[in-house]
Amino acid sequence: MLTPRQVILGALASVVLLAASCWTLRVLERDAVVVIGCLPSTQSRLLAEILAAAITRSTGRSVATRTCASTGECFTDLHADAVQLVPVSTGPLLSEIFGLAPEADPQQAWSEIAERTRQDTWLAVGPPLGLDDRMSLAMRREQADRLGIRTISDLLMHRDLRLGGERAFLERPDGWPGLVHLYRLRPAHPAVALQPAQLLRALHQGQVDLVAIPCTDPALAADDARALIDDRAFFPADAAALMMRRDLVDSDPAIAQAVAELEGRIDDRAMSQLNAEVDIAGRPVAVVARDFVRHLTRQ
Repeated sequence: MLTPRQVILGALASVVLLAASCWTLRVLERDAVVVIGCLPSTQSRLLAEILAAAITRSTGRSVATRTCASTGECFTDLHADAVQLVPVSTGPLLSEIFGLAPEADPQQAWSEIAERTRQDTWLAVGPPLGLDDRMSLAMRREQADRLGIRTISDLLMHRDLRLGGERAFLERPDGWPGLVHLYRLRPAHPAVALQPAQLLRALHQGQVDLVAIPCTDPALAADDARALIDDRAFFPADAAALMMRRDLVDSDPAIAQAVAELEGRIDDRAMSQLNAEVDIAGRPVAVVARDFVRHLTRQ
């Protein structure tokens, strides 16, 4: 039979153990790993690693990245709390997740997204990062200068130019057929379907004169290709958006602050240069991202 002293000591030990357990849980909750979802593309991985480096630098939290096969899968993981932040583009966000039509005006795209996120108590939208990765038509800079071509409308005077693009772009109504219709182009040659890896090689080897590529393609940072001005605003906005779990930013304001400091800091040219460092120079994604964040903090 326990003595009164043993009962008191046992009770004290239980209280100490309970307090230690609560303290441990609070520490674990505070230091729990934040997971950022991303797509397999270089650009998406770079954005995820930039976010990771910014959060770790500002908060000391451990951050990991997780690759998703699609925007839809990223959102499934976000809803399930398998990831807590996801950099996505407004184009697929509006069409694939919210079932809305693409928007040519970035501000309107952001308004639509903000309205939809207000309807989800678990979802929050982060600040615009600055880049608008909409599609563009690009030419060899030398050829564009020689022919005096700066806008898509200028192509009306050069029917012999040949376009190359991914098959999906060549077949979608919001791709090449829609562009031809809006600008009233009358190309003399059918467009050439190419794989993504073939586009720039075909352009520089002269197999095609124009290619459909994103505005942040590393070739545009290398100054050997020029994106034509979309003077009739055909291509919809595809700005970088950041979706977050609301419970994460509510529970850790330091993360929200770290993310807010990236607002408007990654424009198209900066993103194109970052892509070039990885895809052309062969530098590791995480190293490029950390260097970029260090550079930002010194400004």
